[in-house]
Amino acid sequence: MGAVQISAEMRVAGNKGHARRVRMGKNIPAILYGAGEESVPVALHGHTFEQMLRHISSGSQILELTIAGRAGAPLPVLIKEVQRHPIDQKILHVDLQHISMTQRVRVRVPIHLEGTALGVKEGGIVEHFLRELDIECLPGEIPESILVDIAALIRGDSIHVRDLPVPASIHVHDSADRVVVSVAGKQKEEVAVAGSMAAAEVAPAAEAVKTDKADKGAKADKGGKSDKGAKPAAAAKPAKAAKK
Repeated sequence: MGAVQISAEMRVAGNKGHARRVRMGKNIPAILYGAGEESVPVALHGHTFEQMLRHISSGSQILELTIAGRAGAPLPVLIKEVQRHPIDQKILHVDLQHISMTQRVRVRVPIHLEGTALGVKEGGIVEHFLRELDIECLPGEIPESILVDIAALIRGDSIHVRDLPVPASIHVHDSADRVVVSVAGKQKEEVAVAGSMAAAEVAPAAEAVKTDKADKGAKADKGGKSDKGAKPAAAAKPAKAAKK
C-alpha cells in the first residue's frame, strides 16, 4: 500500500477554547504520538484532510506527515482515531500514531465482496457479516482491502475467516470460524412469513376463546350472587283428609 502525503503545523496544546480557535481557522486539532515518544500537538489542514479521508481506508492507510518548520523526512503515521461532532459530523480531533516501517502494527482492513452469487439468482440473499479484518503485519505489507469472490456461492453457502485469501506473513486476530459472508435461502423467509401468518390466525381465535370464558364466568358469578343466602322453599304439607 503506497503512502499518502499530508501536512500539518505545530500548535500549542491548550484547553477546549484553544481547540475551538484552531477549528475556527479551518484547521483540525490533532495529536501525534508513538511508542516511547513524547506527544506532539499539531494542526491539520482541514479541507485537505477531509478530502483525503473520502478516498482512503482511514484505519489502515499509511500517511507521510510533513510538519511545517520541522526538519527531516516525512513521518510515517496511521490514523488511530477521528472524533466527529454527533450532529453535523464535522471532524473535531484526530489521533495520529508515528510508526516504524520495520515493526509490525495492528490495523483493521476493509473486506470487499466481488461478483454476484449464484444463490442470488436462485432467490437467495447475500448477508455480509464481517466488513473489516483485524490483522497484524509490517506496515509495508498492509493490503488496501481483502477481496472475497462470492460468485460460486449457492443458497446455504458461507465463507469464514479461515477461507480468506490472506498471505502467510499476515497474522489474523479474528476467529477462524467467524462467518464473513453467507447466502441465505428463500426458504428462510417463507418459514418466517408462514409463522407470522399462523400467529395472526391463532390470535383472533385465542381472543374469542378468552372472551367466551370471560362471559361464562360473568354469568356464573351473577347466578351465584342471586342464589346466595336464599332459603330453600318449604315443602308443601299434605292436605288433611276430609271428615265424613
